[in-house]
Amino acid sequence: MKKIKIENGEVRNGYEFKDLMQEVQNQVISEFIDFEIETMDEDSPYIHCAERMEEMQTPWFLGSYIYDNHKDDIIETIVVNEYLFDIAGDIIHIIHHDATGKYTFKCGKTGYKCTIEDLSC
Repeated sequence: MKKIKIENGEVRNGYEFKDLMQEVQNQVISEFIDFEIETMDEDSPYIHCAERMEEMQTPWFLGSYIYDNHKDDIIETIVVNEYLFDIAGDIIHIIHHDATGKYTFKCGKTGYKCTIEDLSC
């Protein structure tokens, strides 16, 4: 778990994927897949899955097909990108500025500087 200290004085807990309960992890993966399907274009890493489902004339199975064949890839993407979530599995919008090492917490269109403290030992 990570503690997010926002410049407006608010403090939030941020959970890494591995810290979430199994049911919440599955929800996160499903929402990731839904987002990928909604934003899919010819450059999508899962376009071949959509093409396969079209060939089989079963496009309604696309989400299940991606889950069954790419679940580990999706988890790796979530972990590598260091996404943080609240306890319910909603993503916490944080931008890491690599050049400065600083973070910005996004709330709607407003961005606040924040620090992140790792609480796992």
